[in-house]
Order: sequence, then C-alpha cells, then structure tokens
Amino acid sequence: MVYGSIGDIYFVASNDELRTISEFTRKFSARYTEHAVLQGKPRLEFVGPGGEEISFKVQFHTMYGMDPEEEIDNFRDYVETGAAVDLIVDGSPVGDNLWVITDGQVGAVRHGRTGNIIFCELTLTLKEYVQDSVNMMKEVSTS
Repeated sequence: MVYGSIGDIYFVASNDELRTISEFTRKFSARYTEHAVLQGKPRLEFVGPGGEEISFKVQFHTMYGMDPEEEIDNFRDYVETGAAVDLIVDGSPVGDNLWVITDGQVGAVRHGRTGNIIFCELTLTLKEYVQDSVNMMKEVSTS
C-alpha cells in the first residue's frame, strides 16, 4: 500500500516492499528584525513567516525488498541536483509549496557477510522551496 511520496520515490508497505517514514517532525517559524534603541531594550519588528523545515527517517532492509545502497543513491540524487519536489503524506501534499532535500545522514548501518549494507536508516532534512512568482509569470508570458 502506497501512503505517500517524495518526488518519484514512494513510501510503501506491502509484502514485497517496505519503505516507510518515522520520527516525522515539522518546524515552522517567523522572521523578525531587531532594531537597536539607545539606552533601551531592542525592538522587534515582524518581517514575515519563515520557511518550514521537515525531517524524518527512512529505514531500508534487504529482508523487505530494498537495496539500501541504491535507495541512498536515489535520495542523494535529489540532494545533489537541488530538485524541488512534492512531498505527499497520507494522500495529501504537505504544505503549499515544493520541498528540497538539503541534508541526508546515513546511520545504524549493518553489513552482511560480503560487506554489503543489509540495513540502514537515512535521516532526511527538507526545506520549503517557495517559487518566485515574478519569474513564474515571466515564464508563462514567454511561452
């Protein structure tokens, strides 16, 4: 059963494949500018919302139809190309914008007898990718 995706990588739980996420966290913030005040405390001015950040873990095990090294390479491609992609969880897009994977960290690695990885956890960090509406309008008008 597919329950989500990031780009063209699907999160799935079935008898043949297991690629699921855990420890999902979503961080949001606001941006402020601080103005110095002579002989007084600084004043904050709200500038706007900050970009959101998401992190989660994905586990890969050869016992569940996954090739951990291939899976890591698939996510590494997203990081190294800067691809902005949709993040879908439980059939719905997460947020109003696309996401970029800014960081991937491999941990809890277990090796088989031949030295290949048979299990690992991949921790991913994603940042919200807000498209420039001015550039989008220029692209539409030149088409």
